[in-house]
Amino acid sequence: MEISCLILSYVFLQLSSDDVRRADHYRTYLKHEKSEDDPARVQCLYERAVSEVCLDASLWLEYVEYLDSTIKIDTVVLPVCKRAVRNCPWSSLLWQHYLRALERYKRPFDEVKGISYPLSCLLATGVTERLYVILIS
Repeated sequence: MEISCLILSYVFLQLSSDDVRRADHYRTYLKHEKSEDDPARVQCLYERAVSEVCLDASLWLEYVEYLDSTIKIDTVVLPVCKRAVRNCPWSSLLWQHYLRALERYKRPFDEVKGISYPLSCLLATGVTERLYVILIS
């Protein structure tokens, strides 16, 4: 797909209010930017995408996985994980990723303990049974 087509697609995207369609347009644009191998541009585009489609848990997950595989800096990855679970608290996959990132970057126990209250509220509602199974195994 040519750059001009991507830009034109983005212009039409601004006119669309359908979040699923907007997320799909961003994914197409992200695929192109990833092929150019410029992590800063990809990160910037992900930031634009999650600011416009902030309730799309799969888009957040793609973003944090990209950061973990490419940027690998705790001061970049962890704040994005925190924003992801704040925007999509029902997503057990985002919680799993956040907890694993805290462990991988060897964060202090107090920081991990700080997220236990919102997480325990979700576990009490039964929304995240899958996360609970992973945590105890």
